Amino acid sequence: MTTKQNALKIVQTLQAHGYQAFFAGGCVRDMIMGRESSDYDIATSALPQDIINLFEKTIPVGVQFGVVIVVQNGHNFEVATFRTEGSYSDGRHPDYVTFSTPENDVKRRDFTINGLLYDPVKDEILDYVGGQEDISKGIIRTIGNPVERFTEDKLDWSGGSNLQNSF
Repeated sequence: MTTKQNALKIVQTLQAHGYQAFFAGGCVRDMIMGRESSDYDIATSALPQDIINLFEKTIPVGVQFGVVIVVQNGHNFEVATFRTEGSYSDGRHPDYVTFSTPENDVKRRDFTINGLLYDPVKDEILDYVGGQEDISKGIIRTIGNPVERFTEDKLDWSGGSNLQNSF
């Protein structure tokens, strides 16, 4: 099974149990741009304990932040509960998270081109921030206030390699 097929199986399992579940972020951007992704993140309405209970092998890496790694056929997938985040007083981790909706989850992300959700079962893109249009125009734009985005997680911006490789 390919990485994408394994990720699809996780989404299907979550949806079969009544949860919303989508591919999220860079893998959706890559798909729209016609690129194959090697990293599939999944955003879901399932709470961390629900994720742990549904899958045979999980790693509770960031349960307090709503993040669980699901191991599927030897591949690791970050499965995160839809959330909003508090301030980042340590410059790396949110002070608190509140479980939320798909739209609110997207609005906490960095760039519009990474703020896309994709339902691989329905073949449907959810775009609350204009990411598809920005991809088509070759624009990199933050979601919300740029100063807030760049100061939330200092690790993400320590060299800009993600920016250089996006387009």
